[in-house]
Amino acid sequence: MRVDFGLDLAVCAAISSAKSSMPMNDIIAKTTVRAVSPIGEEFAGVIGVGAPVLQKTGEYGCAVVLPPDSDSKMIFGEDSLQSLSLALRFTADRINDSLAKGWKFLYPDSNDAIPFGAYFMHPEWISRLEAIGRQAQQ
Repeated sequence: MRVDFGLDLAVCAAISSAKSSMPMNDIIAKTTVRAVSPIGEEFAGVIGVGAPVLQKTGEYGCAVVLPPDSDSKMIFGEDSLQSLSLALRFTADRINDSLAKGWKFLYPDSNDAIPFGAYFMHPEWISRLEAIGRQAQQ
């Protein structure tokens, strides 16, 4: 299953290059997973997004944590809504990229894959919405 918000992974990497020390209690949305690498290594972990935090420089940042990394990345936006939206896009694109590379994300207590299509907008819907938008502009 492809999870895609249409945000280029390279753009996400550029805006999220700062590491964060987000305490676990600052995560506002999370799911616990068992991540399985393409060579079969297993990692227990959390996919989580932190609350937007106003930075000293005026923008907001949301921390994102994804297995197998325990370090979080900060995703910045002009305001709290943009930073949260970009953090969710980044999360979806990172999951999609990992799945394309052969990673699996399973429920901790079973071998069932987590249905990320139920978490993030399906790419087919995004394509349809983009087509409707293009037609409306003509």
